[in-house]
Amino acid sequence: MVINPMVDIDALDPDNATSDGSPGSFQVGVRFITYKDGFISRLGLRSPSAGNYRIQLYTFVSNDSTTLNFPLIVEPERLGYVDVTIDAAAAQKGTTVWGNIQSVKIKPWNADGPGKVRQYGVCYNDQDLKQYQHILPAGLTFPLIFSNNLSVFKYDFFKIDSHNSHPWQIGRGGFSTLVYGGEQFEFVTPK
Repeated sequence: MVINPMVDIDALDPDNATSDGSPGSFQVGVRFITYKDGFISRLGLRSPSAGNYRIQLYTFVSNDSTTLNFPLIVEPERLGYVDVTIDAAAAQKGTTVWGNIQSVKIKPWNADGPGKVRQYGVCYNDQDLKQYQHILPAGLTFPLIFSNNLSVFKYDFFKIDSHNSHPWQIGRGGFSTLVYGGEQFEFVTPK
């Protein structure tokens, strides 16, 4: 089974609007947990503007429930990243540009024992400020569950202009009903 939750999130917002973001550069992304073992072997991005982008995959552990957002007890560790180039045609059509990474094994949320929650995150640096914006329908908030195998958590952002950083910082921002960006990932797990 292959799960790309960002496709479903995109489908929830029929307007599929674009946003000029905010002044400055932001690292933006979504966090998720899984309920089964699996792996991720590629990362992708949709963008309404041409450019060079870096998509990153991180993991970290929190010491709370599967629905709370913090605190973190382990600093995020980057498991993989890929640089992709979106040309003018792909930007105009909203085409996802994919890049392969060395397959990363994904652990279930409770793999680290009692009181700990294994989380993952996919993010990219929004340096040109042009990005997709998805508004969840009324009454629908994170976490969103997909195929009973994966839950996507709140969108996060962090003001920084480094391609090698992540948005899961102390003092980060975020929304519970709004998703910026077109970062994509595929979680593969047995049915």
